[in-house]
Amino acid sequence: MEKVKKICMILLGNILYAFGVSYFIVPAGLISGGITGLSLFLNKAFSLPMSPCIWAVCFLFFLCGLIMLGKVMLFGQGKVQILIYSEAFEEINQLIVSEFHRGTTILYGEGGYRRENTKIIQTVIPQRSLFTIRERVLKIDPQAFIVINPVSEVNGRGFTLKAS
Repeated sequence: MEKVKKICMILLGNILYAFGVSYFIVPAGLISGGITGLSLFLNKAFSLPMSPCIWAVCFLFFLCGLIMLGKVMLFGQGKVQILIYSEAFEEINQLIVSEFHRGTTILYGEGGYRRENTKIIQTVIPQRSLFTIRERVLKIDPQAFIVINPVSEVNGRGFTLKAS
């Protein structure tokens, strides 16, 4: 239900933006920023139609991103490391292993403030799974302390070696 609400708000925002561009910015001859601004500039300078200009500029930016960033941060193939500190570590660990099919490591630590022993779940996941896993972990333990780090390279079973 929450996802539907977010999608509806994004659609409403896009509709309002399109309305503003079509009925205020373009008729007034104003230039805004971003892709719309470049397309408006091309429209005014060369009398090119707006829609094809927007598509062309979007495509050019996509190609530039593909060349400069590579097909991996563009198609969401990046990996992230998650460290989860929670008293419900058993349930969270089971969730990650069984539902998301990711390996985990249980680290043993000591809290620096209270000096209490703690268990920490470490895993590396595809970036595209981050939102879902974080939401599920916080449903299990709203007080969980989660640290997320980008990973530049991962080697081993499940990543560069086939899982057995």
